[in-house]
Amino acid sequence: MMTSQHLYRLIHDLYLFMNGVEERILATLDLTSAQFRLLSLLDPDEGKSLNEITTRLFCARSTAVRLVDSLERARQVYRVVDPDNHRINRVHLTPMGSAARQQAIDAIAQAFDQHVQVLSPDEQAIFTALFKRVRDHYANDFEGSQLS
Repeated sequence: MMTSQHLYRLIHDLYLFMNGVEERILATLDLTSAQFRLLSLLDPDEGKSLNEITTRLFCARSTAVRLVDSLERARQVYRVVDPDNHRINRVHLTPMGSAARQQAIDAIAQAFDQHVQVLSPDEQAIFTALFKRVRDHYANDFEGSQLS
């Protein structure tokens, strides 16, 4: 019988393998994993405050500022003063950032597809449902961190 320790180790190992593949792909696109996660949070129409970014990325404000600064220098994001609260800057995705994000998403999905092909379509559906249930249960421990 599989114990929770064994299951945790399997999930952890899978994360490490997936993260390694992701990092190699992102390096070819001149992005770090942290930059990609930030780009993934944003859209061109509705910006995110630094507070929202730090909450979703589980990082310190100084880390979020450095990420935004680096992506702003690369012209992938820009800041706009919030019209309702001038003390808040909202970070928005530029067309260049949107294109970089989509290129990364496509490349990562292609690599992932190659690995999940060992599962039948029915097994993939079960795998997805089970992981989503566990992920959502974890997310309940972190207010505002519900991921899609």
